[in-house]
Amino acid sequence: MNGLTDECVFMVFLMAKYTEYNYAALKKEMIEGKFEEVELKILKLTAEGKTDEEIAKMINRSISNVKYHKNKIFEILNVKNVKDCIYKAAKMDLI
Repeated sequence: MNGLTDECVFMVFLMAKYTEYNYAALKKEMIEGKFEEVELKILKLTAEGKTDEEIAKMINRSISNVKYHKNKIFEILNVKNVKDCIYKAAKMDLI
Protein backbone atom coordinates (compact mmCIF):
# COMPACT_ATOMS: atom_id res chain seq x y z
CA MET A 1 0.00 0.00 0.00
CA ASN A 2 1.46 3.35 -1.07
CA GLY A 3 0.95 6.55 0.90
CA LEU A 4 -1.97 7.44 3.10
CA THR A 5 -5.47 6.04 2.85
CA ASP A 6 -8.31 8.33 1.96
CA GLU A 7 -9.52 8.16 5.56
CA CYS A 8 -6.13 9.30 6.86
CA VAL A 9 -6.00 12.17 4.37
CA PHE A 10 -9.51 13.22 5.39
CA MET A 11 -8.62 13.08 9.11
CA VAL A 12 -5.52 15.22 8.55
CA PHE A 13 -7.66 17.70 6.60
CA LEU A 14 -10.25 17.86 9.42
CA MET A 15 -7.54 18.32 12.05
CA ALA A 16 -5.99 21.13 10.03
CA LYS A 17 -9.37 22.89 9.66
CA TYR A 18 -10.09 22.48 13.38
CA THR A 19 -6.69 23.93 14.27
CA GLU A 20 -7.15 26.81 11.82
CA TYR A 21 -10.59 27.64 13.27
CA ASN A 22 -9.36 27.54 16.86
CA TYR A 23 -6.33 29.67 16.01
CA ALA A 24 -8.54 32.28 14.33
CA ALA A 25 -10.90 32.34 17.34
CA LEU A 26 -7.98 32.65 19.78
CA LYS A 27 -6.37 35.40 17.71
CA LYS A 28 -9.68 37.30 17.58
CA GLU A 29 -10.10 36.97 21.35
CA MET A 30 -6.55 38.19 21.97
CA ILE A 31 -6.95 41.17 19.64
CA GLU A 32 -10.42 42.12 20.93
CA GLY A 33 -8.96 42.40 24.42
CA LYS A 34 -6.54 45.07 23.24
CA PHE A 35 -9.25 47.46 22.03
CA GLU A 36 -10.84 50.12 24.15
CA GLU A 37 -14.60 50.58 23.73
CA VAL A 38 -14.09 53.89 21.92
CA GLU A 39 -11.75 52.23 19.43
CA LEU A 40 -14.36 49.61 18.55
CA LYS A 41 -16.87 52.42 17.99
CA ILE A 42 -14.39 54.28 15.78
CA LEU A 43 -13.63 51.09 13.88
CA LYS A 44 -17.32 50.43 13.19
CA LEU A 45 -18.00 54.03 12.15
CA THR A 46 -14.95 54.01 9.88
CA ALA A 47 -16.25 50.84 8.24
CA GLU A 48 -19.55 52.65 7.65
CA GLY A 49 -17.61 55.28 5.67
CA LYS A 50 -17.73 58.09 8.21
CA THR A 51 -14.99 60.72 8.11
CA ASP A 52 -12.83 61.57 11.13
CA GLU A 53 -14.81 64.79 11.55
CA GLU A 54 -18.15 62.95 11.51
CA ILE A 55 -16.88 60.34 13.95
CA ALA A 56 -15.57 63.03 16.30
CA LYS A 57 -19.00 64.69 16.41
CA MET A 58 -20.84 61.38 16.83
CA ILE A 59 -18.75 60.19 19.80
CA ASN A 60 -18.14 63.64 21.27
CA ARG A 61 -14.35 63.61 20.90
CA SER A 62 -11.85 65.85 19.17
CA ILE A 63 -10.62 65.04 15.67
CA SER A 64 -7.10 64.59 17.00
CA ASN A 65 -8.42 62.10 19.57
CA VAL A 66 -10.16 60.12 16.81
CA LYS A 67 -6.93 60.10 14.79
CA TYR A 68 -4.98 58.95 17.85
CA HIS A 69 -7.35 56.02 18.37
CA LYS A 70 -7.32 55.18 14.66
CA ASN A 71 -3.54 54.94 14.81
CA LYS A 72 -3.86 52.58 17.79
CA ILE A 73 -6.35 50.48 15.82
CA PHE A 74 -3.93 50.29 12.87
CA GLU A 75 -1.15 49.27 15.23
CA ILE A 76 -3.20 46.55 16.92
CA LEU A 77 -4.36 45.12 13.58
CA ASN A 78 -0.92 45.61 12.05
CA VAL A 79 -2.20 47.51 9.01
CA LYS A 80 -1.16 50.70 7.27
CA ASN A 81 -4.39 52.04 5.74
CA VAL A 82 -8.16 52.16 6.22
CA LYS A 83 -8.89 49.68 3.45
CA ASP A 84 -6.68 46.99 5.00
CA CYS A 85 -7.99 47.88 8.46
CA ILE A 86 -11.62 47.34 7.46
CA TYR A 87 -10.78 44.16 5.54
CA LYS A 88 -8.89 42.62 8.46
CA ALA A 89 -11.47 43.72 11.05
CA ALA A 90 -14.30 42.25 8.97
CA LYS A 91 -12.38 39.04 8.42
CA MET A 92 -11.94 38.73 12.20
CA ASP A 93 -15.64 39.55 12.85
CA LEU A 94 -14.76 42.69 14.78
CA ILE A 95 -17.22 44.74 12.71
